[in-house]
Amino acid sequence: MGKIEEIIKILKERFNLSEEKIRYEIKEKLYEFGGLISEEGAAILVAREYGIDIREIKTFSFLSELVSGMRNVNVRVKVFKSLPLKEFERKDGTKGYVKIFLVGDSSDIARLVFWNEFAEETENMKIKDGDILKIYNARTKENVFGEIDIIVDKNTYIEFDNKDDLPSIDVLLEKYSKDKYQRLESSLDSIGHYEVVGIISAIYGNNFFFKTCPICGNKVGKKEEKYFCDLHGEIEPKNSLFLRFEVNTFNGNLRAVAFREVAEKIVEIKTEELEKFENLKEFLENLLLGKIVLIRGRARKNKFLNVIELVVNEVEDVNIEKEIEKLIQSIEN
Repeated sequence: MGKIEEIIKILKERFNLSEEKIRYEIKEKLYEFGGLISEEGAAILVAREYGIDIREIKTFSFLSELVSGMRNVNVRVKVFKSLPLKEFERKDGTKGYVKIFLVGDSSDIARLVFWNEFAEETENMKIKDGDILKIYNARTKENVFGEIDIIVDKNTYIEFDNKDDLPSIDVLLEKYSKDKYQRLESSLDSIGHYEVVGIISAIYGNNFFFKTCPICGNKVGKKEEKYFCDLHGEIEPKNSLFLRFEVNTFNGNLRAVAFREVAEKIVEIKTEELEKFENLKEFLENLLLGKIVLIRGRARKNKFLNVIELVVNEVEDVNIEKEIEKLIQSIEN
C-alpha cells in the first residue's frame, strides 16, 4: 500500500470520510499549489489539516524490493504455509526456538522468521494459513540459501488485515513449490522456479567459502578476529561452500549460485577437501568449465549486480539423449 492509500485509509477510519471526498480534497490541494507538489505531497497536506501525525503513515515495501541488512521494514503479506516450531540446543546447553511462516505478496515470496521468545509467542498469536499480516519495523537478512528472510525482533509489531487482495494460497504455493519447476525456454528475466540445462562457461569470484555457525548453520559475523552467531554468541565457525557461475544454454547465458551441499554436488568434492587447495579457482575452472549440468532453483533479483540469477536447489545428472529429444521438440513447436 502506498502513502496515498494509507492516508485515505486513516482518514476514512478516524473521520468517517468517504474516499470520494478525500480524493476531492487532495485534488483541491493540488490545484491550490498549482502543480508545485505531487499528489502524494497534496495527500500529506490534507492529512496534516486533519491533525494526522505524518509519522503514523506507514508505507509497505514489496517483497521483491527487499535486500539484506534493511531495518524498520514494513511489509503486507499473506501467510501460505506454517512450518513447525523447532527446538535446538545452544552452545551453553540452553534451549532455543525458531518458527517460520512462508509468506507472499503480488511480487515475491519470503520466509517470516521468529527466533526464541518471539517464536514461542506465535503460539498465542494464532497465525494461520491465509492470514493477511501487516508487519512493521522488521529487519532483513540473507539466509544460507541466498534468499532474504524477514526477521521479527523486539521492535517489530504485527497487525492482522481483513482485506484480502493478495494472491491466493494456491498461487503462492505454486511459486514456492520445488516440485513444479518450469523448463527455461527463454532468457532468465523473471522470478520463479526453473529447470535449466547447459554448460558451465565461467566461474565468478575468488572466495568460495563463507563462515557458518556449527550449531544452527546460520552465516556468522566477525568482530575483532572473533566470530559471532546471532543466536549462539561467540563460536568457532566452519567453512561452507558457495559457487557463483555462468551457465551457457540454448537461449543464452545466465548467472547461478549454489550453496553448501548443492555446491558440493556440482563440484563432486566435499568442502573439507576443497579447503586444502592453494589455488582453488584454477582447480575449479579446470574441473567445471565445459561441464554439462541440469540444475533447478529459484530465480531472484541480485540487487547489487542488477541481474536475475538462479539460486540452485537441486542438481541432477544429465541424460544427453533425452535432452536432445526435448530440444528438438521445443524447436519444432
